[in-house]
Amino acid sequence: MGLTESEQEAINSSSAHPAGNPLNLRSWNRPPSKVADRLWIGNLYDSFNHVLMTKLRIGAVVNVMGSMFNLGIVQGLDPQPVCCVPEGIGYACFKTLQPFGQTIGQAKAAIEAIKFYRDQIGVNVLVHCGEGIDRAPTIVCKYMVETQNITWEVAEKMIKDARPIAVPHQSWWN
Repeated sequence: MGLTESEQEAINSSSAHPAGNPLNLRSWNRPPSKVADRLWIGNLYDSFNHVLMTKLRIGAVVNVMGSMFNLGIVQGLDPQPVCCVPEGIGYACFKTLQPFGQTIGQAKAAIEAIKFYRDQIGVNVLVHCGEGIDRAPTIVCKYMVETQNITWEVAEKMIKDARPIAVPHQSWWN
């Protein structure tokens, strides 16, 4: 999915996380990827970048990392577990493990949250895990299969075209 001129400008003008890469994420300096209209895949740092989220008009964040992250560690502040999205942006957090196994219900609930925010409310949704490599792409791929009447292979190609580091795992749904 191609970016609009304003989306590309927003990504180009956004800076990496101000604290550098304290969590040593492989994808920390990669911007979120637009995989379909109103649907983005990103990493933990993307959900902290309020300027970028505003410029991309993200209206909801679906966190499939497994926890509300301790923002204090990342920003060098006193530890404070928080929901770190700007006021007015929808937020849903689901504990998912790799592979989903015992957390399959949470993974399915994350898909329902994407459906709610993107399809019912009509806002841009950022789906993120720690790095935007495994869990978020896997959930977005399954969402696309369920809602767009396409095969896993077609959805996976769309995701990988937009986010080459993505590795959706169809086997996690078994």
